[in-house]
Amino acid sequence: MIYTRPMLSSIAFAEGASSAGPRSGGLIGFLPFLFIFVVFYFLLIHPQRKKEKAHKELLSNLKKGDEIMTLSGIYGTIFSIKEDEVLIKVSASPEVKIKFSKSAIAGLSEKGENK
Repeated sequence: MIYTRPMLSSIAFAEGASSAGPRSGGLIGFLPFLFIFVVFYFLLIHPQRKKEKAHKELLSNLKKGDEIMTLSGIYGTIFSIKEDEVLIKVSASPEVKIKFSKSAIAGLSEKGENK
């Protein structure tokens, strides 16, 4: 059996009809991505920014005598503060002091918060 031209044209017509169907685009197609972004913003980005802002405020309000905890878990009392570094007294002996970057301070220790 030899295929003739009418058979080929009907196949081409069927292919053309399938591609001419309704398209879902525009805002309807974009809504799922927008929804995912909003969820990520409120679950991940916004709380992280809030936490960073609170940490920056804490670092700017540090003063001599505050009892702090560093990111490495060392507790101490601030002996002196410079622009980007802090000298911390870590024991009862006045000779034992450690110099830290301000960014290495995790927060006030529980003793320092109760003062």
